[in-house]
Amino acid sequence: MLYGLIWSACRLVCAVSLSVFIAIYFFLAIPSDYEVQPVWLIAQPILLGSVILSWRAAGHPIRSLGALPLALLILFAASFVQIVTSLLNRREAIVSYSKNFPDPRWHELLSRLGPDGPFIFFLGATGGVALVLILGAIAALYARFWRVGKTGMTLRNLSRRVRETVANFGDAPSLFRLLDWYRWKGWIAGAAAGAVLLLPLLLPGREFQIPGTGGIYGALPDLVARLVTFANDRLLALTAATIVALLLWRLARWLTLADGRIVLDADKRPPMLLLRSFRDDHATVLPIDLWRRLLHPLLWPIRFLLFMIGAHGLLISVRAITRRRLEEVAARSLTDAGPFIAVGGRGEGPPELGAFRAHVTDDEWQYYVKRWLTDARIVVLVAGLTPSVRWELTTAAEIGALDKVILLIPPGAASEIIARWRYACESLVGTAWHERLIRTDPRSILAVRFAEGGRIAAISSWTRSERQYDLAVRIGQGIVVA
Repeated sequence: MLYGLIWSACRLVCAVSLSVFIAIYFFLAIPSDYEVQPVWLIAQPILLGSVILSWRAAGHPIRSLGALPLALLILFAASFVQIVTSLLNRREAIVSYSKNFPDPRWHELLSRLGPDGPFIFFLGATGGVALVLILGAIAALYARFWRVGKTGMTLRNLSRRVRETVANFGDAPSLFRLLDWYRWKGWIAGAAAGAVLLLPLLLPGREFQIPGTGGIYGALPDLVARLVTFANDRLLALTAATIVALLLWRLARWLTLADGRIVLDADKRPPMLLLRSFRDDHATVLPIDLWRRLLHPLLWPIRFLLFMIGAHGLLISVRAITRRRLEEVAARSLTDAGPFIAVGGRGEGPPELGAFRAHVTDDEWQYYVKRWLTDARIVVLVAGLTPSVRWELTTAAEIGALDKVILLIPPGAASEIIARWRYACESLVGTAWHERLIRTDPRSILAVRFAEGGRIAAISSWTRSERQYDLAVRIGQGIVVA
């Protein structure tokens, strides 16, 4: 709960800081062609980068807990605290410097804050970023040393235990052995994604019209000025090219993925199995990535247009750019633990990334699922409301594989979560786990791990975003392996 509270505070302050940065920089500074000093030109990307670094450090539970990311985060936090301290002693210089700004909107905005408006604004902006960095550092440090439940291990130790256990089962096959080289359309789509990203380079811009200051101390400001001007002159083109390239790259990844049974033949490690209702293939969660959140409102008109014309395949692909599918979160959390497979749906068309799809007939899918339940090291089962999910949960209990299962409760309304939970309870009637499940309130539960003697380990959270589900799957995986 403490980690979640710190993360929520960091996210809020980060969103406010980023909004202020975008509003001032793109709507006031750039339209006025204001000539800033070299030190401020260098400070702008550092300011933006520090906010994004803090967001990632607080949000990613494993990758950002290393010594180097933490050291950088603490260094940035200390630097901005020092900047805030120095600003307190330069009130008159800041007010005088602000008077040279040619855009009257700037002065009108700051005049509402009183005679010391520029000082209040700069102190608030840098203080906000400093607060973001401090909260991000606290969240990252807390996550680094937090011990998971009764395991007594930190997240990093739990992750290392999983990697060591996986290594004992042999190495994974080469990535190129898991690609379908004969699907030439996928390679064309991948090349097209790269070409689309290069198209904005062909557009005219003003970056080469900026006179160089010369000298070793002017090289970095000149480079930053040209890059900022390049991005500003092609902002809309770069945004559109990035969106199209992401769609093409997603299509290329899907077209070149091999069938799940081919992956099982190439990778001799015990498989990781995904069981779910096909209707839950499109369950999405709020993503960690800041750029996905920023793109979400921008792509709303495109999503509405695709919905109106009935292009549901493209609609799913566009939505996947700004929202993370629950299956993809589970796949990333189980990285390198083994081949992650799932039964493919009949006539599956739009790109579905995450688990490798094994396409089987309606008559044989139960045979393969039962076989994979026996062989699998970990089973991720998304709680659903279909007979197939009930059969899978009941079968896992009958063959003694329930201790491998991580039962995920997808996001939704409280009534839907309760309905999924009750359906899972009914599927386990007559087992030792039924009474424990039926007495548990599921509204805050993300995942459940089953243990011997009817015991369960419930992983809960206040919110249901990518970060929480990523942690839930990682903890559940660690408990299974440990």
